[in-house]
Amino acid sequence: MIWNALHEISPKAAACARGGLLNHQPSISIFILIFLSVFICFVVPAEAGRYSAIAGGVYHSLGITTGGRVVAWGRNGDGQCNVPAGLSNVQAVTAGGYHSLALKTDRTAEGWGRNTEGQITPPPGGISDLLALAAGFYHSLALKSDGTVIAVGQNLFGQCNVPPGLRNVTAVSAGGLHSLALKSDRTVEVWGYYMNNYPAAVPPGVSGVVAASSGLYHDLALKSDKTVVAWGDNSFGQCTVPAGLRNVTAVSAGGMHNLALKSDGTVVAWGYNTSKQCNVPTSLSGVVAIAAGGGFSLALKSDGTVVGWGNNDYGQINIPGQKISPGIFLLLQ
Repeated sequence: MIWNALHEISPKAAACARGGLLNHQPSISIFILIFLSVFICFVVPAEAGRYSAIAGGVYHSLGITTGGRVVAWGRNGDGQCNVPAGLSNVQAVTAGGYHSLALKTDRTAEGWGRNTEGQITPPPGGISDLLALAAGFYHSLALKSDGTVIAVGQNLFGQCNVPPGLRNVTAVSAGGLHSLALKSDRTVEVWGYYMNNYPAAVPPGVSGVVAASSGLYHDLALKSDKTVVAWGDNSFGQCTVPAGLRNVTAVSAGGMHNLALKSDGTVVAWGYNTSKQCNVPTSLSGVVAIAAGGGFSLALKSDGTVVGWGNNDYGQINIPGQKISPGIFLLLQ
């Protein structure tokens, strides 16, 4: 996809960080510091801060820890961060506008968050034997093992009108008002709209595609020669691929910006940058996966840690389980 309860520091740790608790008598302060060190030691599990997968939504983020646990953080106004109790055996996650989806190892799906448009409601008879999921702004896509696609949710712009006869699909991605399918012949098919009066369409000659990602109003494709092609709305340069971009191994389209992961483990970003979502940290390296959210960016490193930058109004780049200062962690719930 395109796309994202806020995990916060415990009240005691937050107060300590602000200096509130340290205004007490020295003996009390020492006691509190000792308590916090023990508390954090036992609350933060060994897997905390280590992830195997990440996903970025509009204002929230998802991750799968190395221990197989699904974690969500960021805006939670619609319950998109309320991971279902007992959810396990998850192999992939995807974050939409205000909902979240998880693909389980038994090839079934689970969704939570906003459902006003039916974006997490399975079609009559349910769905199973799934290979991939994609969460859009108000709709969702599911790829079945037979290469067909199912779409649910808002359909005001035809984003859920899967083209008749669409077969041999190997990957799907859901944008703001449109949907994308990558086929086994390495061609791409799209449906819906990029914007009002702007029907989604693939430019002539786009072929040899090995991966694709849909943004809010645009699409991004990685070709077999490790170059990138982009099309759709270009109001903020999101479809203007940086000159000389080569050796790309993965792409992710966000709200109105893009990320590209290179074979050397570095990241390139371009497009809308009002929240500094394209300001890749200069020291960032060893990246193995990327996820572009609404106005923020995430990078998963080879050591399992996650780096985030850009908009953080809802804590969507405050990674649970990772240090925010010496001795203080954002705790996993």
